[in-house]
Amino acid sequence: MVKIRRPNAVSFGSLSSKRRKNANASGGIVGMVCRNNLVFIVILLVVLCTAFLYSNRNEGVVPLVLRDSSSGYDTSSSKSKESLIKEVLIHEVVTVPMVIYDNNYSKDSGSMNSHNNAGGNTKPRLNLNMNAPVRRLSIQEMMNPEHQQARTKPLLLTGWKEYQTSQSNGAGDSSNSNDAFSVSMQEENFQKVFGNYTQYVKNQFVQPLKDKQDRKCLATSSSVVKLMKMKSKSLGIITRSTDNKSKQIKKNADKGKDNGDHILFFTNDSESPDFFRALKATYTIPSPLHYGADTDAETDAETEDKSGKGFHVFSAMVQGSFHGFHKHDDAHIYQIHGRKMWWFLPPDTQTPPKHNPCLFLVNSDKLHEGQGQGQGQAAAISVLQQPGETIHVPKNWWHATCALDDWTIAVGMQRGSPHKYQQNFESLPQPFVKRSNANANAQDEDKAQHTVDEKIHPMPWADGNAFQTRMEECGVKFDWNDPKSWIWFNGDLNAYYNKLIASDSKRNPNVISSYAVHRWMGKDKSTLIHYELIHGMIQQFMGMEQSESRNLRLLDAGCGLGAGLMWFETNAPKVWSLVGHTISTAQLEFINKLPSHKFDAVLKSYDDLEVYKEEDTPFDVMYSIEAFIHSPDERNTLKKWSEALADGGIIVIVDDFLSVGVDKEADDVQLFSKSWMANVLQTTSSLSDIAEKFGLELVVDRDLGSEYQVVKRNYRNKIPDIRPTKKKNHQGWLGAGMRQRLMVEGKITYRLIVFQKKGGMTSSSSSVALSQVVQGQCASVPLAPDNESLLDFQPLEAAHRTGKGNDGGSKQKCISGWYCCGQGEEWWDNLDSKRTHNTSYLKLEKSLFGNYMDEMVEHLNTFYRQLPSGVKGKFLDIGGTGSVSSGMSKVTSKFAHFAGPFDYWVLDSDSAAKGLDNALHCDMGDCPEALDCEFDVTFSHTVIEHSSRPWHVFDEIARITKKGGLTLHVVPFSYQYHATPDDNFRFSHKALTSLLEDRGFKILDVGYDICTKPEKVLKNNIDEHFDVIWLTYVVGQKL
Repeated sequence: MVKIRRPNAVSFGSLSSKRRKNANASGGIVGMVCRNNLVFIVILLVVLCTAFLYSNRNEGVVPLVLRDSSSGYDTSSSKSKESLIKEVLIHEVVTVPMVIYDNNYSKDSGSMNSHNNAGGNTKPRLNLNMNAPVRRLSIQEMMNPEHQQARTKPLLLTGWKEYQTSQSNGAGDSSNSNDAFSVSMQEENFQKVFGNYTQYVKNQFVQPLKDKQDRKCLATSSSVVKLMKMKSKSLGIITRSTDNKSKQIKKNADKGKDNGDHILFFTNDSESPDFFRALKATYTIPSPLHYGADTDAETDAETEDKSGKGFHVFSAMVQGSFHGFHKHDDAHIYQIHGRKMWWFLPPDTQTPPKHNPCLFLVNSDKLHEGQGQGQGQAAAISVLQQPGETIHVPKNWWHATCALDDWTIAVGMQRGSPHKYQQNFESLPQPFVKRSNANANAQDEDKAQHTVDEKIHPMPWADGNAFQTRMEECGVKFDWNDPKSWIWFNGDLNAYYNKLIASDSKRNPNVISSYAVHRWMGKDKSTLIHYELIHGMIQQFMGMEQSESRNLRLLDAGCGLGAGLMWFETNAPKVWSLVGHTISTAQLEFINKLPSHKFDAVLKSYDDLEVYKEEDTPFDVMYSIEAFIHSPDERNTLKKWSEALADGGIIVIVDDFLSVGVDKEADDVQLFSKSWMANVLQTTSSLSDIAEKFGLELVVDRDLGSEYQVVKRNYRNKIPDIRPTKKKNHQGWLGAGMRQRLMVEGKITYRLIVFQKKGGMTSSSSSVALSQVVQGQCASVPLAPDNESLLDFQPLEAAHRTGKGNDGGSKQKCISGWYCCGQGEEWWDNLDSKRTHNTSYLKLEKSLFGNYMDEMVEHLNTFYRQLPSGVKGKFLDIGGTGSVSSGMSKVTSKFAHFAGPFDYWVLDSDSAAKGLDNALHCDMGDCPEALDCEFDVTFSHTVIEHSSRPWHVFDEIARITKKGGLTLHVVPFSYQYHATPDDNFRFSHKALTSLLEDRGFKILDVGYDICTKPEKVLKNNIDEHFDVIWLTYVVGQKL
């Protein structure tokens, strides 16, 4: 059990003397305690007495589900109790139990909460500590005459298992019987027994989905569960995601909107008698809850209704499933697995809004929307139902539910007849269920043999995507990124390529461009530019004249349909020898049908090059267009290629590469990898590090995607709508869509890179390479290849230091004697809880506020962890000595601890930098002393604002930072004038983003930190220093 302490004093309550006076005038607790010892003693006694009463109160509380202290939430933080509870409900309502104390708890009250909207202008909220007027009883107690009145209101009932008996012999241990029932209803066991029963696919109003011909839609139990899981993931309300989609969900919650169509698995024994015959064999309805004899498919609905009999119901939900406000006759639901949140409104309540009730967890205002204020509306009641508990729903009480767990199932009964509630659908046939009971009567057998027309209602096992297509006709919207929606080749690259060829019959062997299957490039959408580019690389590195006269040997590694070989044979010197390797039988068959040619194409992996080594016939040029990415082991491939390459020879690769900083384990990247068989997920820098081990040097790195505007011209800057069709239903089409999506999002780039084998390079070819290659020449930060030892370093600690002495000097609590930082999130929360105006153009997202010291240290530690063992590097602190000439104290190592395993360097125009070891004395906007791509990390702390032309500073930063290197900067956004020696600029997060992105950096982090004066300084010092300052921080990585 976790107790939530009252919040400490909020530091922003003392930002100014004026605010302090206001706080004292309003009777702040901290102020009273400090001024009045008597008050302190009284409060202490109250707290102790309350704790004693809580420790001795009755057992039986059904806890609301929040998180305990192990979850990472600081329950002693300065946040208010209400905001903490609300935050945890929003993000972590589905995890670890925790009891919230209820001052009004009594023995007969359960885990229910009242939400009363009466009371004038009080804003309604999900208050978890109000009076709980609903009683908690056992099922047996419920039937006592003294509790007759209690049955007219919702009840939380216990004692279901006492009524369960062994189904095999009619008697026995009820506990064991109930446990067996629970086990049989676990998801895996349920799917095995009930997965093939036919069900109506229903919406959130418990009505079957229909197609345009008004035909009800059917699916098996297992597929309905899968559909629910798919739709609940699109909702995402009770997840902790912080992406843009979740932000939109929060906005929709504020507006009272749900997020698209939703599926319910809710059925009864009238529409699904066979399903219930099997289901009811596993449990017994407690006699006090049984509403008369079990219904039968042939029971007359009118007779049943008049006699007061009821029908059985079954409900299966997944996390995020919901059932909006509705009402009916008496009912009860027993929870078998999972947890469910309920909301109740009295019968005389005007019709509640048709909101998704899961949104009430996010925005409780929606619970009362349309109910009016100050009109004496009755309280709304909420209750958390846990496994083993039964909810009693009285006649005509409005109720709504939201499932909190991924397998939330229940059984129960409802008084009356399904037809009364528009649930009187024809009985479902069950042709896909094997009858295990040999003694089933003939009537049952006849019903079981009723067929389902699978041409109209294809089931999940139908060919292709027939089932998904049918569900789309019924209004279900699919996430086609789900791998189960596509045909897969299980890693068989031969089958993959063969299927691609079989699905496209438009290839003309007499027209090279028709079978050059590459990305379009240029205004004319040519696929032949690739060969022209490779030809240009050959001329550049082999020498124009030499390449035209030499008998060069070329290998097309992954030659596809032979377009590259045919192009070179047609356009290159006749003395060149051309060989191509493919692993696709269909591709080789196509090549053999091409017009007469001299080149050789063989059915081999492009790693299988031993024969050329044995014959001592190395290749001068090897090229691979959109094939290297499929290598099962890029290290082995580069090793084999290097061994088969002549000294001074080149390898040209045109393919997709990861952008720097992209997480290769991210779901979308992994889906691309799986569907496209993109086994090689490397940046050009990381691949270069691998190639160096095999004597290959990266000499060209061209971004063809940018150069030929692939995203604009090919993809029209659009993220694709990825979905299978009848002809395009296998993983290759999914991969192509994911490739487009990732490229539009900037997560992958389309590049041409050239490796040259060391040794044998003539001076002329070397000079050509050095003069022709510009951006590709910049040194890269070495990253450790997989399965190789990583750098052993002491992780950095987020701490301010004095800058005087070794390793940054001694620690200090604050950034300086004037300010303490790290209060961005607290400031945002404080403002948001007290704001009087909600002006959109003034607001910044909470995600932009953080502790700059923590954020930078986290990025540096992540960066250092990727380095190989024994690596050497340089960390540059720009402005690292302080402005001594302006009267400031000299510092020499304030951020030396940030350098971690690297050598610490400083750059400063101040004379204090002269004579220091590892120091560059120059202007930060023009420093020729710093070499191109010299530093692995560049850093500055409240320095760049002093430059009269900060864009020049960022030009220098881009020039001297290595590819893949980090750059980190802190600058003022709101700050007093401080001429040390000058003061020129302030920067927003947008400014820093554009300054770095325009110079080839990817933004990893950007935001604001807020710093305030310590209480002593605020009290004793009065000058130009602002009481509160804003700092902007940014972390970028050079591409």
